[in-house]
Amino acid sequence: MRYRQSEKMEIIRLVEESDLPVKRALGELDVPKSTFYRWYRQYAESGYDGLASQPPHANRFWNRIPEKAGIAFRFTLPHKGFHRRIGLFGEHHVSPDGKILSEAEWTRQHGAWLPTEEDRAYVCSLMGRVTEHGKFANWIAPPARGINNQPADFEYVRFN
Repeated sequence: MRYRQSEKMEIIRLVEESDLPVKRALGELDVPKSTFYRWYRQYAESGYDGLASQPPHANRFWNRIPEKAGIAFRFTLPHKGFHRRIGLFGEHHVSPDGKILSEAEWTRQHGAWLPTEEDRAYVCSLMGRVTEHGKFANWIAPPARGINNQPADFEYVRFN
């Protein structure tokens, strides 16, 4: 998870002002202790500017595929507060990029980020039940081979 400079500063402020022990506060925020102390050291040495993000690693495999295909697209993970109903972000509406939204903004935009009922119905329609011997559901890739190199349609259990 990559944090913006302002988020790192906010986490430092929250931990400093918290009545909880540092370890527990960081657990609530889901921030590793080593990460927090690295930020804290950077902040102590260079101030707010020390919290600026370093360029991402060039060897990120999952973004190389669209780049090689000439597609201007980047895979990203949503902010950890996105669509949370419990914990630190449970009472807030947070966009995938980490912006805290009002109730009206969330209601207007959440359909673009989350599956709709039509999406869920479509996925359910794809997941047909298959009970025939040797057949696999169309949403599961059949294995190349079975357990202990047996054929995939090997009869592991025989009923007399």
